[in-house]
Amino acid sequence: MITEYFENSGRKVLKRFRIADGWVWKDDIDYSGPVRNMMSTNVIDKPESNQSNDELPPSVAQDTGLDYGQGRYLELEGVEDYILWQKGYLEPTKKQVNRKIRNCKKAIQNVLFLKTHYTGSDVVANILNRFADLRSLRIALPSGGLSTFFWPSRLHWKYVDILLLDGTLPNILCKHARFNGDVMDEIMQPQTAFITILRDPVSHFEVTFRNLDFQEILEMEDQSYPFLKFLENPRKYIGRAIQRKSFKDSLNLIKNGMFFDLGLRTTDYHKPEMVRDAILDIDDKFTLVLIYEYLDESLVMLKRKLCWELDDVVYLKFHYQLHGESTHQNISGKITEQIYRWNNADTMLYQYFNDTLWNEIRLEGKEFYEEVRDFRTKHEEMERDCLGKSLNLENIQLNQAVPSLNRYLCEKMLYRDIEYLHYFRRKMKNNKRRTPTNSIGSANGTSAVLLQGSAVKTLAQRNETDTGLVSKR
Repeated sequence: MITEYFENSGRKVLKRFRIADGWVWKDDIDYSGPVRNMMSTNVIDKPESNQSNDELPPSVAQDTGLDYGQGRYLELEGVEDYILWQKGYLEPTKKQVNRKIRNCKKAIQNVLFLKTHYTGSDVVANILNRFADLRSLRIALPSGGLSTFFWPSRLHWKYVDILLLDGTLPNILCKHARFNGDVMDEIMQPQTAFITILRDPVSHFEVTFRNLDFQEILEMEDQSYPFLKFLENPRKYIGRAIQRKSFKDSLNLIKNGMFFDLGLRTTDYHKPEMVRDAILDIDDKFTLVLIYEYLDESLVMLKRKLCWELDDVVYLKFHYQLHGESTHQNISGKITEQIYRWNNADTMLYQYFNDTLWNEIRLEGKEFYEEVRDFRTKHEEMERDCLGKSLNLENIQLNQAVPSLNRYLCEKMLYRDIEYLHYFRRKMKNNKRRTPTNSIGSANGTSAVLLQGSAVKTLAQRNETDTGLVSKR
C-alpha cells in the first residue's frame, strides 16, 4: 500500500493511500493550529468594527467578507468524506477548457445549461431534454436519486450518476448545479457549448422571495408585503434566521441569487472588481446568455449559435409562466433602486449580458427579426396543436385532437423537468450502451470515440421507455 502525507503542526497527516488500482483520498483532516488559522485568514475578510472576534455576530448577508453560502472552509471539497476513485483512474491533469463557441458548421450536440432559479430555465431545460431524447444523446443526471447536483454545493463529478452513463462523458447537462468551471470542463465533452439564462433582478427577487416562502423562513408571515419590509432591514431578518438555526439552503438565493448559481462567492458580492472579473470569465466561457424578458429573441439566437433548427427550440409558454410574474407592477423607483442595490452583483451581471445579447442581435441583420417572426408563428401553431384553445396552468393537458404527427413531440413538450428526470433514468437503465468512449477522469480529456447516438427518431415513433409515462396530465 502506497501512502502520502503532508505536514500539519509538526506532525505527518495522512493525505491519501493507494489500494489496488485506486486512490482513497482522506478529506476529514483536522485542520488545527497554524493551518486552521491560515485558512481562517484566507476565508474571512474581517469587517471594520470595534467588536472583538468573539463579539461579532454570525454570518449575515450584509456582513462584507462573510460567506454564508460556502460554509467555514471555502477551499475544501468533501470534508468528512472518503472518495474512492474508479479502477483505472489516472491522476487528473489540466484538461480541456471549454470556451465560447463563436461559430459552427453543423449542429452542436454537446451543451451544458447552467440552470438558474426562477428565470424561465425550465423552458430551456425542456428544449435540451427533447434534443437529447430525440437523438439518443447522453444526459448527465444527479447521483443519489436527487433532482439537483447537490445544489447549493458547487458541482463535483461524484454528484453525477456515472453508473447511468456507463463510464462515458455526457452530451447534455441541464439540471440545477452550482457553477464549477474546472469540474464541468472535466466531465463534459470537448467543445461543449455553455449557456445560461438571466432575468431582471427586480422581478427575479420578488418572484424568488414569494415562491421559496422566504416570508415563512424569515418569520414575516404577519407582514402585508414581506419582501418590501425585508428590504428595510435585511440584516435583521437574516441574522435572526441564523441565530435560530433556520437558515435553509434556499436562502442562498435571497441576495444575488443568479450569481450564486453562477458560482460567485458571497464574500465577493461587495467587491466590484471581483464581480467584473467574474462577469468577464462568464463572457469568455459561455456561448450564449439568454434573457428571460426577451426569450423568443434569445432562443432564435441560441438556434443560430448552435446550428440548430427552429423546431429544436420551440416551446410551450406554460413552462415560462410557471416561473411566476411580478405581482407588484407599480413598484416605486425607490423600491426598485433598493432591490438593485441589494442585488448589486446580479444587477451588474444582468446589465452586461442584456447589452451583450442586443449587440449580437444587431450584428445578425434584418434576417434575424424575420426569423423571430417565423419562430413566433411556429410557436403559436404548436400551442394550438398541443394544448387546444384553453390554457389552465393548474391543469395542463394534452389536446386530444392533436394531429398524430405532432402527438409524440407535444407529449414531450408537456413534460415538466422532474418528469423528464424520471424518464431519462428509466431510459438510460434500459438502453445502456457498450460503445467505448472516454471515461470521466481520463488523463487527456479527449474522446476516443464520440458517442453521437442514432439518427433522430420520427415524431410518431415511440421509444420502449415511453410505455410508462411519468404522470398523466
